[in-house]
Amino acid sequence: FMGWAGLKLVAGPINNQRDFYDIGYRFLPRYWGQGYGSEAAQAWLTQGIDTLGLPRICAYADAENIGSRRILEKIGLVAGNAFSEGGTACIWYEVAAP
Repeated sequence: FMGWAGLKLVAGPINNQRDFYDIGYRFLPRYWGQGYGSEAAQAWLTQGIDTLGLPRICAYADAENIGSRRILEKIGLVAGNAFSEGGTACIWYEVAAP
């Protein structure tokens, strides 16, 4: 087992958003920095926009998790506002379908 990645519908509210599709991923630390997160996130972004026809995909990351934030930016999501989720400082990301 390495970890998981996926695309899920979030009813919300998170960051004052409801009913949005979120890219998420978690990998065991020994697999960090090997490209698995980027590959999985890109695959789910492509699946969501190209296959499912979603108009927008969102994500959020712990503000201190630079690795996760880089993944989201690398695949084309744009950083938005900072907010708190469960007492953790987070950064909101999203991208609209072309």
